[in-house]
Amino acid sequence: MTGRSRIRRLALQGPTATCQGMFPAEAGPSVAAVRRLFPWLGRVVRGGTFFRIPSDFAGSLPVARLRRLSHMRTLGVAGLMGCLSLLHARAAPAERLQACSIVSIGIDSTHAYTGGSASAILGEAIGETFVADDTLIQSVTVWRPALQDTNYAPMKFWITTVDTLTGAPQPSSTILSGDTLIVPFGDHVHATAIRYSFSPPLALPHRGQYFFAVQNTCAGYFDLLYDVSDDYPLGKAWRTSRSNFSGCGLAGALELGGDLIFTIEFCGTSTPVLRRTWGDLKARYH
Repeated sequence: MTGRSRIRRLALQGPTATCQGMFPAEAGPSVAAVRRLFPWLGRVVRGGTFFRIPSDFAGSLPVARLRRLSHMRTLGVAGLMGCLSLLHARAAPAERLQACSIVSIGIDSTHAYTGGSASAILGEAIGETFVADDTLIQSVTVWRPALQDTNYAPMKFWITTVDTLTGAPQPSSTILSGDTLIVPFGDHVHATAIRYSFSPPLALPHRGQYFFAVQNTCAGYFDLLYDVSDDYPLGKAWRTSRSNFSGCGLAGALELGGDLIFTIEFCGTSTPVLRRTWGDLKARYH
């Protein structure tokens, strides 16, 4: 019996039979099977012996989109809804994420230098080397000066390795090519927080030194608050070179002196997270 014939027969018996017939309870669904039947789910993440429906699914079903898929003529909306519900319930106990035990490093914005700020334009990036005592990052926050209360410049997030001998960033050795945010408005009174969040937490390859940077992607400009008092002795502020004529990537870095005003929130190492390959991480956060 062909796979399509088997699914058609199971669908006639109802959602539960459809799901159990496709994915035996003792084995759990395979990556290939889930991706073949539910391609709209995108990435499917391994968790124990089963696979978790992505958190952004949130139990809702894009029925209008599903009806356009060819396999819907065989499986039917009811069968798919029932199967997804069973898979989600089956996988959730093995992969339920607990709240992070937050550990923060950085420099409070009240320590910002009042005589100026660090600018980025034409592909430059402003960043900070830091030491990670934990490997799970929940968020990274930097601050734009209050006077830049209206700014549409894109701000792209990066994490790279660091030369362990010199402490200098290695922009060509990228760990994460992250989100690009546009935070257009502030209140003209307080510094504007630019926060990069990761859910599930971003897993660094190991504890140690890293470099994060916020890049101007060759449109407009922005400034970030920094500190001249060396209030974070484990790192330094750096600016990468302009790259508007070379693809607008990260170029070589020069030390600025002082530190960027920043906060990195780590999850305590006892916090469960979804295990991903580096390819999955780059695909998710690129």
